[in-house]
Amino acid sequence: LEIINEDDVEAYVGLRNLTIVDSGLKFVAYKAFLKNSNLRHINFTRNKLTSLSRRHFRHLDLSDLIL
Repeated sequence: LEIINEDDVEAYVGLRNLTIVDSGLKFVAYKAFLKNSNLRHINFTRNKLTSLSRRHFRHLDLSDLIL
């Protein structure tokens, strides 16, 4: 998985935990998690992300964001 776009996780409105580790993830669209308001834990360790900003997550009440 290299890219997460807006429509990739929108159907999972009850999603609370997202772990994508060592998968070569390079890009996350800034609106990717707009419909995932229950998301609390994100783990993106050991990927190839070049940049992320607060706007990706500002609407979420995250307990953990592991990069």
